[in-house]
Amino acid sequence: MIRTIYKRMKIVVSIVASSKGDKHLIQVVDDETIVYSETATTIEQRDKTVWQLADTYNVLDIEVQHNKDQHNTDDFQFTGIPSIPVLDEQDADAFFEDHEELVYTRILKAIEEGIIMNLETIRLFELSGTGVYLTAERCDWDSGLKKAIEYFITTEDYDKCIIGKQLLTEL
Repeated sequence: MIRTIYKRMKIVVSIVASSKGDKHLIQVVDDETIVYSETATTIEQRDKTVWQLADTYNVLDIEVQHNKDQHNTDDFQFTGIPSIPVLDEQDADAFFEDHEELVYTRILKAIEEGIIMNLETIRLFELSGTGVYLTAERCDWDSGLKKAIEYFITTEDYDKCIIGKQLLTEL
């Protein structure tokens, strides 16, 4: 199935105060038109809804708006999920062996985003634009970070080693 990506379409997540506590307002926005809107009461609900909408509307841009009274007022935006030129999960290993720098750099970035957004699952790569993703559960992030640190030690990229170690302490 061929899916078109509309570059102007994005998902916007914001926190709305209500008498029953804060809720997460999730909106799919096409240009400046709200195409879909839903609220979630928990972070788990919010994350599940956001990823379902990202798949349904084939949206890559996810914008999180923070309240002005929170510590971090910068808008958070997920990085684009790299698409790798393989169609099958089993074929990905050979690609990864030839592109270790890409793999381990992506692991660092995806885990950093996962920590910031308090996710349980992160998307690492998309299989050749198919909408099928290679993901990692939070329980596996520790081992992924350790492998990334080992790799960056061998390549003497100590800045990325430091990032990896900082992420390990945040898990």
